[in-house]
Amino acid sequence: ANLLKQETTKRSNVTLLDAHIEDISVKDEKINNLVLNNGKVVNADLYIDCTGFRALLANAVNSEWDTSYSERLFVDTALAVQLPYIDRSKQMRNTTYCHALQNGWVWNVPLQTRIGTGYVYSSRHTSEDDARIEFKEHLSKMYGYNKDELTFRKLDFGVGIRRE
Repeated sequence: ANLLKQETTKRSNVTLLDAHIEDISVKDEKINNLVLNNGKVVNADLYIDCTGFRALLANAVNSEWDTSYSERLFVDTALAVQLPYIDRSKQMRNTTYCHALQNGWVWNVPLQTRIGTGYVYSSRHTSEDDARIEFKEHLSKMYGYNKDELTFRKLDFGVGIRRE
């Protein structure tokens, strides 16, 4: 990430704004500007929403799902957790890897200081409690994490295409 940042910011037409969105000004169902937590206001011709599940920009302009894939792609929920390394030499890989579970799939992303992992599943086919139990069991058996020490963040998301 640091290398990409370093190489990208060498370009004369790139400005790095290391901040978070504090407010989104909307006018006529279009983004007028972004107010950042460092006090800067960003005015642009084009905004690309890279806020993941939060969809901050898309939701600010009430962007509706134009095409839903929920009838074919059943996943709509994830439980995510950040884990410390137990055995860094075995757990730190240079790839993201996944495992299938009974009700969905687990992603595992080794980072420099921790592991980002989560369980993607369909809330129409299993309960959050059952998914949580299954995910805890997986993390305990696969890696040795203590089930009682795991705290998850729940993410609900739509699947489909937004027109805007």
